[in-house]
Amino acid sequence: LGRSYWRRGMKEEAREVYLQAAERSSDSETAATALWWAAVLAGQDEALWRRAAEDFMRLARTYPQSDYAAQAVFRAGLIHYRLGDGDAALALWSEHAVAGRNAWHAAADFWLGKLLQAEGEADEALAHWRGVADRWGVNHFYGVRARQKLAEAGATLPPLESPPEDEAGAVAVWVMGLKPGVSEADLAQTPPQFAPVAEWHRLGEDVKAHGELERLRLVWVDDPVRLYQLALFARERGYYDIAIRAALRLANLSGRPFTEAPRSIQELIYPTYYKDLTLAYAQRFDLDPALYFALIRQESLFWTPAVSHAGARGLTQIMPGTGQGAASQLGMTDFTVADLQRPVVSLHLGAYILSRELARGDGNVFWALAAYNAGPGNAAFWHDLAEGDEDLFVELISFRETQHYVRTITVQAEHYRRLYPQLRRR
Repeated sequence: LGRSYWRRGMKEEAREVYLQAAERSSDSETAATALWWAAVLAGQDEALWRRAAEDFMRLARTYPQSDYAAQAVFRAGLIHYRLGDGDAALALWSEHAVAGRNAWHAAADFWLGKLLQAEGEADEALAHWRGVADRWGVNHFYGVRARQKLAEAGATLPPLESPPEDEAGAVAVWVMGLKPGVSEADLAQTPPQFAPVAEWHRLGEDVKAHGELERLRLVWVDDPVRLYQLALFARERGYYDIAIRAALRLANLSGRPFTEAPRSIQELIYPTYYKDLTLAYAQRFDLDPALYFALIRQESLFWTPAVSHAGARGLTQIMPGTGQGAASQLGMTDFTVADLQRPVVSLHLGAYILSRELARGDGNVFWALAAYNAGPGNAAFWHDLAEGDEDLFVELISFRETQHYVRTITVQAEHYRRLYPQLRRR
């Protein structure tokens, strides 16, 4: 009922329904969820911001085990920050930043630097962000964002170290270490399950071959040897998304951050397929090549036949109508929708569209990524709410998918810079 009211624009009624549900529900997670949405609704009305902060904190204190609790504390602090109540934000974020290791604790840690900056303590803010970069590293959005803030200020950055080349046999030793009792001979064998896939691939039946490889990936989800063999087999035949997923799962089985895996495993996870085309179009449209590789990876995992549930197609996942418009602007008079699944066309159009959104957003990468995913109208709305603050822009993105998209590509681009120093813009 609350969502129904919300969709009809009756936000006050929706909020009241959620508050009543929070009071009446005997299930803690249901109550926490209802209280969360009541607070979110209040947060959309500046006159109710303080009430929203109270509701967020009520959620966090009453239901500390809820999935929403950590984010609720951060959001309460953000409201106080926007209200100019730095002391209240400081009190919440200081305690929250050291309370755990999830994304919202990292967010509080990063925003303590924003608070210092807002209070005119520029040197202290930079010193704090240097600590954030060290604490959270390149696997967290806020660790990467802290590095960016340091770079913007011309400050010295923590080193972005590229892993060394693998020594002979190092990868085999690493994989075998994940499954005791396995020999190099076992690792070198070709699983018999690959035989029909190889034949389908030879016959051009890629959809059938791809489907079987995906089935095998799920069957072998806990077998590091088979996952490694699958990643190599899939890569050699162009089923790049399978190779990436298999390699990422393989790294996760180690129980350590994937950045500690051998370099060749990391390159399987963050590959540079279609490198010549990608670099050519990145240069033509003045794009950060690491950012463009990250966008392609996020959109399609480099699987050319990819089609989303909404109908977006190809390496850069472009909707047919968007593709038609971009192709027309580029003078591609013979363009057809089927061309979206040709790498040369998809990479050309994707680079053009991303560059167009960068221009609309005055070079703001977060704007461009949000616009690429959710449209320029939504990006403009969030930009207006944030009043030009890039970091606040990301926090105010109201589509969970788009917010995740922006953060994920930001992190992935940093991994491309880490693995491939030649992709770093000077």
